[in-house]
Amino acid sequence: MKINVKITSQILIKLLYYLLILCYFPFYPYFDIIIEHDSNFLFIIFGIFPLFLIFLPFFFNKILSIKEHIAYVYSFLIIITFFIIALLVGCFNSHYFEIFTYEKWNNNKYCDMRYKMIKSLEKNYSLIGRNKKEIYEILGNPNEKTCSYDYEDTNKICYMTYEAMMRNDFYCLYLDENGIVTKTEYETVR
Repeated sequence: MKINVKITSQILIKLLYYLLILCYFPFYPYFDIIIEHDSNFLFIIFGIFPLFLIFLPFFFNKILSIKEHIAYVYSFLIIITFFIIALLVGCFNSHYFEIFTYEKWNNNKYCDMRYKMIKSLEKNYSLIGRNKKEIYEILGNPNEKTCSYDYEDTNKICYMTYEAMMRNDFYCLYLDENGIVTKTEYETVR
């Protein structure tokens, strides 16, 4: 009876570990922010290192000669610690992008993070009633193509805020015949 409980607990630990890994990757915290951040180090640590977690129990068991069930416990603790660290880094990066600055908005590496800046932008700058020149001073000229899909028509200026495989989101400013902003809207193009 004691052997069955031990075997069952070992199987349960293994099952929980691999279920955690399966749940971990699709819901990886703030992965988009980490990928967009200008740091190859962060990409390696938070993008490639998690693949190593799949083989971690094997490493502990075969290379370091730790008992198999203990190897899974150690691996489980490491993945939980790694998840907490990733969450903290993601929170820091998320907060960084929530504050609008001209430099971040016009950095072509952060085009997909613009959507996080819009609340701060609207809180600190009243865009309605401003002319094109003022908009260019605040957001930059879309004709300079900081982000590849920024564009300007006769009655609107649109800045790409997020790009996904099948969709692009834009923050658009609508202008009247005098070139004054009358309204702002979010648009999605699929």
